[in-house]
Amino acid sequence: SIARQMAAIFDTMASSGATRKKVTLNCGVWGMFPDHSLTPIKANLNIEIFDDICWVSKSFKAYYSTDSSATSESMCRANCRRDNNCPSYLR
Repeated sequence: SIARQMAAIFDTMASSGATRKKVTLNCGVWGMFPDHSLTPIKANLNIEIFDDICWVSKSFKAYYSTDSSATSESMCRANCRRDNNCPSYLR
């Protein structure tokens, strides 16, 4: 699904504190007319796609389990995102 693909993109992006990750698309949309004497028009289209999870740094005492399948921080985030019982991850 597109949501899963976007989550994979967000999880591979470098962490930037408590800022939500986003992908920005800057596009141009062209319009052509059947009458070739009219000049084509162009409009800008800017799209921002934000992650629906904001990973923030916090300190708390808790029990945790390790995920030996996660070999990187981005893989750990991806695994935590898929697990409904994972409120946070430890790096």
